[in-house]
Amino acid sequence: MMGDIANKYKEFLLYSNNFTVYPIDSQVAEKAAEIKGHYDIKTPDAIQVATAIGNNGTLFITNDKNLKKIDKVKVLTIEDLM
Repeated sequence: MMGDIANKYKEFLLYSNNFTVYPIDSQVAEKAAEIKGHYDIKTPDAIQVATAIGNNGTLFITNDKNLKKIDKVKVLTIEDLM
């Protein structure tokens, strides 16, 4: 059962017209370490933000208000959008 859910998410994220999946390379990893150290955020968040910045993202949408302190990309929370 859990495999079915994971496969549905995988299919949605990899093949949806609304998402682009980018690889995590050494440049993203280095940027993530810099962001994590500077903003004191969790590693997965730093990786996602670094990936957005490294691929010229202009907006990062999250549920985590703590990430609004990042000034390298515009961060909006779901609450901001409502």
